Formats: sequence, C-alpha cells, structure tokens
Amino acid sequence: MKKFGVAGIAIISILIILGMFAATSNKIKESESFRILGPGDYEFFLNHNGLERRYLVHVPFSYEKEVPTPLVFSIHGGGGTANGFKKSIDLDSNAEKNNYILVYPDGTNKKNPDKKLSWNSGMGTMSLTMEKKADDVKFFSEIIDDIATKFNIDEDRVYATGISKGGQMAFRLGCDLTDRIAAVVAVAVPMSTDVTCEPSGSIPIMIIHGKKDPIAPFEGGECKMRSDDLLGTMPYSEMPTTCKSINNVTNFWIDNNDCSSQSKMTYQNGDVVCQTFDQCVDGTEVTLCVSENAGHTWPGMPGKNLASQSLVESVVGKVTRDISNDQIWEFLSKHSIE
Repeated sequence: MKKFGVAGIAIISILIILGMFAATSNKIKESESFRILGPGDYEFFLNHNGLERRYLVHVPFSYEKEVPTPLVFSIHGGGGTANGFKKSIDLDSNAEKNNYILVYPDGTNKKNPDKKLSWNSGMGTMSLTMEKKADDVKFFSEIIDDIATKFNIDEDRVYATGISKGGQMAFRLGCDLTDRIAAVVAVAVPMSTDVTCEPSGSIPIMIIHGKKDPIAPFEGGECKMRSDDLLGTMPYSEMPTTCKSINNVTNFWIDNNDCSSQSKMTYQNGDVVCQTFDQCVDGTEVTLCVSENAGHTWPGMPGKNLASQSLVESVVGKVTRDISNDQIWEFLSKHSIE
C-alpha cells in the first residue's frame, strides 16, 4: 500500500474539492444557469435570422436568484436605440423600487446597424429596418428564451412597453405573442388605418397619449415626423401616412377583449385623466390615459437641463409629469398570464 505524506494528502484533498466544484459548476450551467448572474447591467447578443441582434438588461439590486422575477420590455421609438431610450426615461429606478428586470432591445437599420434603428411592427412602412429579415416578433420571443437561461424570470409576468414605433412594436407583441406577453403599455403610438392585428386571445392594454402630439395626432389623420431634428428620429417616409384616432385604437382593444362599453375614471392628476374598461373577458382591461398638453413624449421623462428640455419640446411637444413610470408599473403588475 502506497503511503502519502502530509503534502500529498493536501494535494489530493485540493484535487477532490476542485473536482466537486467543477461538477457543481457544470450542473449549474446545464440546469440552473440563471443562478450564475445577479444584479447589474448587461449587454447580450443573439444571432437571429442571420443578423446579430443586441439587447440590454437591467437587473435590480433586490433581485434574488431563487425567486421568479417579472420582466418588462422597454422598446425605443423609431430612429432611436436601446442605450438612448434607457438613458432618457429613467425606468431603471422604477425597476429598483419594484424589483423587476428590464430589457431594452435594439431594432435594426439596413444601412447603419448602430443608430437610427426601427421595428418591423407591421403597423406602417419599415424603410429603416432590415426588411423581411427583421422578424421582430420572433426576436422578442427568442429574447425571452435566452434571458430565461441567464436569470430566474417569471414567464407568466412578461410585459411590453414602448413609445411611438416602439409602442407599435409593443402592440404587435400583443397581436402576435399573446401567449407570452401578459400586458402592454403603449405611449404616443401612431397606428395605421390598414393594420392587421389578430390576437389569439384577450390581453390587458394601457394607452397613454397627449392631445398635443404633433407626430401622432390624437384625432388621427396624417402622421408626421421631422427628418431634420436633433433627436435622431426617422424621416417622414418611415411613418404611416394615415393613422387611426386614439379613440379608434382604444376601441379596437376594447372589442378584442370583449369589454363592456361601461368605463370608470381610475386616475386623475393635473392634466391627465385615465378611463378604464374593466368589464372584459378573462379579467383583462383596457385603460386610456389622456394628457391635455403632452406631446410625443414619455410621461415623467426627466429633462437634463432647461436647454435640453426646451429643445425636446420644440420638436415633439411637452412632457407631462402628471403621470409617470409608477402608474405604468402599477398597471402592468396587476396582470399575469396564469
């Protein structure tokens, strides 16, 4: 029988421990990979339909790997980027307060893949997108699958929010990904009159719109977009030429959810009033929040300084602070697929 000295025994012990660690590590990678990543900010890439697609993730400090956590898609407008939208709307602080994971996906641009991105929402032209290669509905579905391997997400509580073209994309997810999206909040959304949307079921919808929106008029009609502004937006040709009125958009979702025509005021603050149709099938609801003075802007969006705020207002109208991310999360958090 071979004898080992103290040093030999120590080496063997270390090898055994390392072997146990390696076995445990492999097990985590294979079956519990979401336990590896914790709170923080991340950048991920997916190879989707031959394109390298990018998305950002913010995981709140209160995230616990053992607890399934809600996920919210925050979708930039046409001509924007995930980075720019993340910086401008301050949704991260709300996620920290309410413990949900935020995902900021990037759209595509067939000429410049790094800026002025857009979405194939099926609700207008897509001159900036990668045309037929941009199956954005599938892209969002693949993000859910991908992020579920990295974090412990509650797949019954996956939500979509967005502004303008990003709001159209959020609507499109409500149309085509109803089995995976629990609720949608769309802000300042132009919706073309010839849109095709056939959801597989009912889905809770919140619409936030300003009556002084210069790009997506509240009463419908011609949708406009300045090509020479300083906000990195898209040319006129990217927007649908004729948009539905916001009341018509709301009625579409009321009909989809088989809601009663009875509504009630559920929020009032300053120049903002929210009316909710909550007598709908499957416990769904449709809420329309209208600001008398807001333009084509995200509610509560912080202005960096008076000069930048004036610039924003000169292009897209005023920002209302009478409704904010708090009310958006309050609406989303009430709903679950199950």
